[in-house]
Amino acid sequence: MYISGKDKLGYINGDFPQPPETDLTFRRWRTENAIVKGCLINSMKPSLGANFIRFPTAKQVWDSAATTYFDGTDTSQVYDLRRHVTRMKQAGGSIKKYYNNLQGLWREIYFRRPNPMDCDVDIQKYNLILQEDRVYTFLDGLDDQLNKTRSDVLQLKPFPIVEQAYAHVRWEEIRQTIMTSRAEITIGMVMNSKGLKAGCHDTPMKTGFFLLEQIHLKKYRLHQME
Repeated sequence: MYISGKDKLGYINGDFPQPPETDLTFRRWRTENAIVKGCLINSMKPSLGANFIRFPTAKQVWDSAATTYFDGTDTSQVYDLRRHVTRMKQAGGSIKKYYNNLQGLWREIYFRRPNPMDCDVDIQKYNLILQEDRVYTFLDGLDDQLNKTRSDVLQLKPFPIVEQAYAHVRWEEIRQTIMTSRAEITIGMVMNSKGLKAGCHDTPMKTGFFLLEQIHLKKYRLHQME
């Protein structure tokens, strides 16, 4: 992308061949060739870049890398990307991070497999199917504690696109966080009002947890007596 943006593609596709050393343009060509070559090598993993650093021109680096690593198709890359999508889970992490990771993979797949339709109506239908599949994938990877939210999204009319599904789930996550915080604060206030103190240095939250512990203990004792 950088090479194309700087109008330097000619150094890797052969449009800007090396001029004779006596040519007035040679010094400029040598400088720009070195810049493009550096971009190519720096974009590789260090273990791979070392294999190409001795090539004198950017075009030779490009051609050699293409011959070595490109098999004529990107099928294996698409397969690997889709495998990552199907295995992607929230796994107790941030919903935002999980969603952004999915979006990154979907963009990579779409870059290699764009909408194949020509007719405007077919393009729209294809995009709707694609969006629906993405919603299913996103919801499937959410943690089990969001089962109700997952069900709510599936019942939305009209059926949402993945961005709308994410917004709905994210809002529910924020709501649950707020409700949990309020509950903890309320428990602490109740404990203070009843004069239940576990120590002069205890905070309202600690006192709240103390009460919950006592409640669970009483329930356990009653269960044992039955």
